[in-house]
Amino acid sequence: MVASGKEISLVFQLTMEPVAQAERGKRRGRRRHTEPSDYYLERREVILERAAALFRENGFAGTSIEDVARDLDMSKATVYYYIPSKAVLLAMIADRAMSRALEKMERVAEIPDPMERLKELIRHQVYTIAAEPWLFNVFFDQKQYLDEQYREQLKIKERRYLKVFIEAIKACIEAGYLPTHINPRYAAHAIMGMTSWLYKWYEPERDNVDEFLEACLALVIKR
Repeated sequence: MVASGKEISLVFQLTMEPVAQAERGKRRGRRRHTEPSDYYLERREVILERAAALFRENGFAGTSIEDVARDLDMSKATVYYYIPSKAVLLAMIADRAMSRALEKMERVAEIPDPMERLKELIRHQVYTIAAEPWLFNVFFDQKQYLDEQYREQLKIKERRYLKVFIEAIKACIEAGYLPTHINPRYAAHAIMGMTSWLYKWYEPERDNVDEFLEACLALVIKR
């Protein structure tokens, strides 16, 4: 199945509310539901998590809706009830990762001390990825398969996220916490790259995320 323009609009303009349910609510003679039920959201969450795991193991191209349905012991029709297409499924997972990363960013951006703000941004980045590495694995490794419309919407959020890091680094430079000769954009990408790579190798049973955070802070911040 190929995602339509209507699906794309619903996925991103309605903040990822269930597309299929919204579409069904428009049919003649059916009552429209403005809010999905808890049961609906729970079932959709299960599908998203298992689909993300399969995308991580087999890749987006190597995973079909039928594979997702089989893994969950569901029919394809049941999966399509919650997710209208594989394209939308990937978009929802990618958006979930970016939305997780953006959580608390406005609050962090308001921290007055530049260095404390940068520390908190690094801490937020590390703990967010460590909490759901499988989600960010799909985001970083599979987003190349997103339809162009979805990719453009995601880039808007990525730019918002990057800007908060850049502004924090600029403020640190102005306050004398960081060298004046560094490029804030390059520094932001360097920090985000170092902390994001966590998704590739982090194993909760083996690795200590607090120690990794300390290593990141030590590399960035003058003692």
